[in-house]
Amino acid sequence: MAESRVMKKKSRQIPEIQVISDPEVIKVLLNPTRREILQVMRKGHYRDGSSKISYDMSVGEIAEILDTTPQRLYHHIDKLIEAGLVEKSREEKKVRSVVTYYQRTARNFIIAYEADSTGQMYEEQGKNMTKTLMEAFNLELDKDEIDLLADTISKLSKNSSFYFSQLAEQLSPDYQGKDIHWALDLVRRAFQMDDQEYLESMKQLKKILEDKIHVRKK
Repeated sequence: MAESRVMKKKSRQIPEIQVISDPEVIKVLLNPTRREILQVMRKGHYRDGSSKISYDMSVGEIAEILDTTPQRLYHHIDKLIEAGLVEKSREEKKVRSVVTYYQRTARNFIIAYEADSTGQMYEEQGKNMTKTLMEAFNLELDKDEIDLLADTISKLSKNSSFYFSQLAEQLSPDYQGKDIHWALDLVRRAFQMDDQEYLESMKQLKKILEDKIHVRKK
């Protein structure tokens, strides 16, 4: 087995929440490949049979998970680093090479409500989630239904961003629990229960899906 040596300190403890308010950073996030990279890093993986999950990853490891080549990802990694969403965590010297490992700068990224003035991020979220729903549930939708579903999800994303942004500002700076996103989501839903815009969008979402996804009521 080839010997290796860690050349930098172990990955630092990253914060649980980072609020994104810079429109230029949002533009970086509009690229689907970069979002996929961030998603892979957030999930982490088990390295070399270890029972402990690792959240710092080499480009080669990310490429393997995404079923692509490392060469295709280097440019995107550089863009994520420039935007402050990813950082180099450590380097490992092997026999004939040095492997660099990367990690997210926060476990959870929250888009500040006013940051996306054009709404492009929410539009992209609507389109991406519509595609995911169609593939996950084998939905057969016509063009009008697809457009309506994407628009409805975009409205829900924007509405949720409004609450997430406010709640993120009130989080304890000392809290490092991994369940913070669950806690945020729970409180966000509680406050949305009497938000008319949110309720109307949820009713619209159910109307689109209720004949295509069947759930037995209690």
